[in-house]
Amino acid sequence: EYCKKIVERHHLPMKIIDSHFSFDGGKVVFPFIADTRVDFRQLVKDLTHHFQKSIRLQQIGIRDEAKISGDFGSCGRKLCCKTHLAGLDSITSDLAEVQQIAHRGSERLSGQCGRLRCCLAFESDTYKELAGKLPAIGSIIKTPQGKGKVIGWHTLKQTVDVRIEGGDGN
Repeated sequence: EYCKKIVERHHLPMKIIDSHFSFDGGKVVFPFIADTRVDFRQLVKDLTHHFQKSIRLQQIGIRDEAKISGDFGSCGRKLCCKTHLAGLDSITSDLAEVQQIAHRGSERLSGQCGRLRCCLAFESDTYKELAGKLPAIGSIIKTPQGKGKVIGWHTLKQTVDVRIEGGDGN
């Protein structure tokens, strides 16, 4: 709380997320987020004077903030980044397309950090494996009703939409 007060007093464009005291009591680390570079030299001097310890300010990313301070995701479970995902490769909108949820809109695909949900990357391999078991979209397949063209997938259900040749419906 003291650090947050000093940040406000100096009008610094940063948000202090947490504080970590070393086991030997000689150092305090303050993780923070900021949109731009911050000159926090005076802040370090004030904190060193107050705590009488070595002070380190560590800039972290917005995903790291969610990992530190977040609780539960919209799925009702603890955040993946907080429980079992140590590190992730880049998370792109292509992953949402693989899972057939790109149409949901960015607010439903975003996690607490405001970025694409980590679970998109975590679940991607499963979706790719399931999609590999389905016939390609546009391919011609045989059905009990006759030959038809695959026009869509339902990956998790493991079903496809088929347009029957000579028919009007799907």
